[in-house]
Amino acid sequence: MPSTIGSDCRSISYPQVIILGEIVSATNLGAVRKDHQQKKNESSQQKQQKPELINSYCDVHWGESHIHKSRTIPKNNNPIWACDTGSLFKIKLDAKAIDKELKVEIYNRKGKQKHLLGEVRIPGHLLASGEICNEKRMQFEIDAEEKEETKTKSQRGIKGLLHQSVTLVNDLVLNYVDLDAEDDTVGSASIDDDNSLYGGQADKTAATFASPIDDGYIFGRFGTVVLRFRVATTSDLQFLKEVDDYHKGYKKAKRKGKQALNGVKELIDGKTLANAISETGLFNENAVDCQLLHEMIEYRVKGKILDEHGTKRLKVKPYADPDNPFESKFLSASELIQQCYEPSKRWVEAGSGSLGQVKLEILSAQGLPNKDIGQVFGNKTDPFCCIVYEDCLVETDMISDCLDPLWMPWTQRAFVFNRMHPLSSIYIGVFNHKVGPVKHTGCGRIAVDLRDFEPNTIYTLKYELFSSPVLTNRKSKGSITIRLQILDDTSKASSMPQIVKAPIIHLNVKRRKTLAIARYTCNGKYPEDVANMRVLRSYIDEFLEYMEISSFVLQRAMMSLIFWRGQMQILGFNLPIHSFLAFISAIYVIERPHLIPSYICFCLAWSMFALMQLRSKYPYPWQRGRSCVQSIRYFVPFSGRKIRGVNIEPGEGFEEMKTYEENKKKIMEDDKMLQSKIANMRNELQEILAALTEVNLVSQEGTGLNPLSKLLPVQLILRDIMYYVRWVKFVLRCSDSAISSLVMIAFLFLSILLAVIPVLKMVHSCVRVAIWIFLGPWMKILDVTYRRNPNKRVKKHVRDMMRKIQQREQKKWIDARIVREEALKLKATRVLRFGRFSLRVPLVNITRFRDYPLPDSFAEAIDGSCVNGEEQVQKVERFVPGQKHHGVMIPELAKPLAARDLESEKKQAVLLHMKESYEKLRHSRNLKSSFSKDTVKLLKMKDSQQLNVIYEKDSDSFDIPIDINLEKEGKLIEARERIDASCRSESRARDGSPVEFDDLQIPDVLSDLTEQ
Repeated sequence: MPSTIGSDCRSISYPQVIILGEIVSATNLGAVRKDHQQKKNESSQQKQQKPELINSYCDVHWGESHIHKSRTIPKNNNPIWACDTGSLFKIKLDAKAIDKELKVEIYNRKGKQKHLLGEVRIPGHLLASGEICNEKRMQFEIDAEEKEETKTKSQRGIKGLLHQSVTLVNDLVLNYVDLDAEDDTVGSASIDDDNSLYGGQADKTAATFASPIDDGYIFGRFGTVVLRFRVATTSDLQFLKEVDDYHKGYKKAKRKGKQALNGVKELIDGKTLANAISETGLFNENAVDCQLLHEMIEYRVKGKILDEHGTKRLKVKPYADPDNPFESKFLSASELIQQCYEPSKRWVEAGSGSLGQVKLEILSAQGLPNKDIGQVFGNKTDPFCCIVYEDCLVETDMISDCLDPLWMPWTQRAFVFNRMHPLSSIYIGVFNHKVGPVKHTGCGRIAVDLRDFEPNTIYTLKYELFSSPVLTNRKSKGSITIRLQILDDTSKASSMPQIVKAPIIHLNVKRRKTLAIARYTCNGKYPEDVANMRVLRSYIDEFLEYMEISSFVLQRAMMSLIFWRGQMQILGFNLPIHSFLAFISAIYVIERPHLIPSYICFCLAWSMFALMQLRSKYPYPWQRGRSCVQSIRYFVPFSGRKIRGVNIEPGEGFEEMKTYEENKKKIMEDDKMLQSKIANMRNELQEILAALTEVNLVSQEGTGLNPLSKLLPVQLILRDIMYYVRWVKFVLRCSDSAISSLVMIAFLFLSILLAVIPVLKMVHSCVRVAIWIFLGPWMKILDVTYRRNPNKRVKKHVRDMMRKIQQREQKKWIDARIVREEALKLKATRVLRFGRFSLRVPLVNITRFRDYPLPDSFAEAIDGSCVNGEEQVQKVERFVPGQKHHGVMIPELAKPLAARDLESEKKQAVLLHMKESYEKLRHSRNLKSSFSKDTVKLLKMKDSQQLNVIYEKDSDSFDIPIDINLEKEGKLIEARERIDASCRSESRARDGSPVEFDDLQIPDVLSDLTEQ
């Protein structure tokens, strides 16, 4: 039935607003909800048939126009649509379309045929009011199509409910409000708060709208569908266009990688977007292949020259300085090294973090292995570096035919990473470039742990390259020199929640070749999730090594504590402070047994403090940790915290560290020799005993079975075990002082808490009460009472338990469903923007071996005025966006910025203006019912029991006020008779022609009002 509001609104001019809609998912498409009577008539012995698997897709209609069609989800009764399967659509909303209706139809595709499962209808004025355009997850029951004559009044009423308004009441209850009855609520649904505020993103609420009619009498429903709406922004429309181009297979869109550009234009700030050129943004494969051939030919022709003084000058690779091409084309060896350490001229910004920045420059590499297949003909490795940090991947320029490459300051070697987490590490891999589809060969890799470095310091670091961080016998693959600087933001210092909450980071790339170098950079040559005998053997060796070291350390610590050996340096004297404190505290606690639990926690905190102090006194500065006070000051931000740089000279502390490690190794070897002698003596005793008893007790090694068939499950189990063992080593060795400080503070707090709370007395009281309750003779009374009617009680208990289990499992299913929805949608968005190959990046470097700088490394303190986010890196020419997404409908690469918020606010203001005008027109709303050339209009005044019947015939109109009590019996019949009689009488009085009774049709709104 058409409404007159649309025609009244057409005289008002509004800007057009585009609504973004999303088909989130559907559930129970193969199940039909039956009413209570049908369920009761079914035989209890009849088995429920398994629902048919549905090949579902959705058609979206706006008025009479078909605006969208999703892709088919095969063989799934609970489908989830994402951006790659056509979940997004747009609705153009203006004043002329306010009386239109949004219809979402769900179909089951069977070959070339399709079957309509049902539909959901939403009126246009509901979208215009902006009440559901808030990104909330709204669940609607699907209304199945049936023949009109087979429906009862109750069923028609329920279908009408889907056409009513949905309003938000106190953010907790959604009410259906009949627009024709003003404030008459005809249905409502409560929202479960447990399903809201998931993951810190937009609210997600799931509600099923119920009718005040008997809730069990719902017939003809084929499941539910979840929809979301919001006002579309310019970036949303651009994303929809790019997704459409992607699916249509436009070669231009695929070649230029447009899907990686959306959502980051606000972050570029005048910088050239790096991945506008190629996938990684820094490495155009075709251009590099051509450059490689050109450089090879030119180097063969003229790779070095002699100047006028007879000095040999080498050709600068990969190219000369663009600002000074002639003088920088050939340089001597000393000039090359000098130029290599000059400040970089070109910078690339990458990442999506906000916890300060990290500046990294790749300076040089030395002694790389020759990985070129043409080394017989004099070819050498063509090295380039791949850097993976958190959610971004970048690469340096390639240098052809060089085992000791130097990256010049005008080449692509300098990067500025936006930091996301204080414990994250930078992974750097050196590779030999291969032409064509052949994978690049890894030369070596390192992991730079940023937690070892301080702000306000410029570090020049030299690392040894290794192919794997887990193998026992590692061999050096050369070395690499980098320059590093930490730009911390003190207002966002490493706080406790930031350290504990570590995000899971996935990195997407477009090409399998890029995925291979990313895996090598992060995990090394031998990944731990691939079956390999060398990896399995290294796990066993690692576990035995930890056992040996732990026994050695515990033995030395106990001997030092018991025999009062020197433990701390005070005024030049090595005093047994820990032994003294242990003696005083032990004699105090032993007389007060209730303090034993508190004392145990205090000893653990005390041990962590001693380990941190021991690590802070380590002679080698590159393996020295922060003290306890420094760590607490570092990760607890407060105003006035001044960060000081450090100065480290080349070779500082190396000789002392070497002497310390040699003494430690000698002590461990002596201990091994002693243990070996003891073991040999035991073997001799066993052999003597075996000879006497004629029983061989000496263990012999058997051949065993080939473990390769069951290698992977065993390796994965050992990998998980060693991961937690490494974390324990990570904490006890104080590899990160902040985490060790947190552990120490936790034990200290628990110790104080247990000292205040009488734990032993509470345990004693609880045990006493339990004995008096459960071991007394009155338990016989309970047994007799229970055994009087055991079957009834058991059945009731089982029924209650089953109900609780069902509710718990249903809640788990809903939570898991929402998580799966968001994961699939985020995955689809990442694939469209960055590529279909994905890699999980280890945020914290927890491996067997850590990479420490070599003695040639050094550090220089700088002025603190250029840190804390105030320093502007010069000439940042390119930007590589991080892959961290925000939002639900269209996940963005960055949080909404001011310009985007302003655009959204303007469009919301337009919707609000539409809503206000619409509410004003509701007070004079007319519903038409046409018969012949005459028209009857019904108007129900608010808070009144009066109906004004406005009768129009030709060009004349007149009002017929009728007082009707809608609460009386027979109210609908009475309303129809009085309206019909009045219209007949008035028409006959005007022109003598009576109204045809059969042609008069009372509007359905009257039926709805009177039935309620």
